[in-house]
Amino acid sequence: MKVRELALAALCLLPMQAFAQFRLGSSSGSKDIAVYQRVGKPLEKMEYKVLYESKYVTNVEKNTVADGQLLLEVGPVMTKCYNLNLAKQDSICRVLMAQNAPIKEYEQQYRKYRGGLTWVLYSNFPANQNTTLDEFAGSNVIVPRFEEAMEIPAWKVTAETQEILGYTCTLATATFKGREWKAWFALDLPMDAGPWKLRGLPGLILKAEDAEQHYCFTATGFEKAKDGEQIYDRISPKTEKMDRKKYEDLVAFYTSDMMGFLESVTGMKSEMVTVGSNGEAEAVVQKFTTPYNPIERK
Repeated sequence: MKVRELALAALCLLPMQAFAQFRLGSSSGSKDIAVYQRVGKPLEKMEYKVLYESKYVTNVEKNTVADGQLLLEVGPVMTKCYNLNLAKQDSICRVLMAQNAPIKEYEQQYRKYRGGLTWVLYSNFPANQNTTLDEFAGSNVIVPRFEEAMEIPAWKVTAETQEILGYTCTLATATFKGREWKAWFALDLPMDAGPWKLRGLPGLILKAEDAEQHYCFTATGFEKAKDGEQIYDRISPKTEKMDRKKYEDLVAFYTSDMMGFLESVTGMKSEMVTVGSNGEAEAVVQKFTTPYNPIERK
């Protein structure tokens, strides 16, 4: 048996909004990967784009791994880091909605681009702050947005090196947010930036992983932004400002009882059913939990 979410299409049925599209090479200089992002308020000129292959363990007990792509946009002051799967899912769902596509097509695309990291992180925006948005429950349900002081890991630089994208990178280690991190940075790319909240080294971080290898980011593309490209604020009709404590409480509720959470937030009863090999619904799932392995433990 498998579990099917009856409200999959609802995750896609968001108000139509403007989109920007640009292309990022799979290696420096090539132009063969289409990248999408929802456009909101322009925040800062974009100077560079870094594409990372991301892997993270979603279920520690079963060692379930989610693959995806993480895009880091680098400006003169700030950076923006987010999961491309969600951006692609948004774009495709809007096309299907305009075509009045059947729910089965939504389900196929949802499964194709499901999983991966749900947060969008702005570093040094506002100044000396990190701003996080997290679409953990879908962008039409609730999107927590919170600010917190920007912290820099206490890196220890080693003599170990590794070549990544043709750049000689030096290994640095640090304990940060409850995990032991390794990061390889390129002195030939002198910018203070990296995936997630990892920064504070004298060169761009092209690879990072925690000691348990629950979270791994490896750069697969790097290029200079085109003239006129901007870093945009990601927008959602359901964005809600809150503090981190409320955010963590919401995630805990969602992961322990998804259906109860959706009913509490939206006021509408949601159902999840098991589906047999014939495609017919067989039984209603009374309570659905989802594994949670946060990148930030404290």
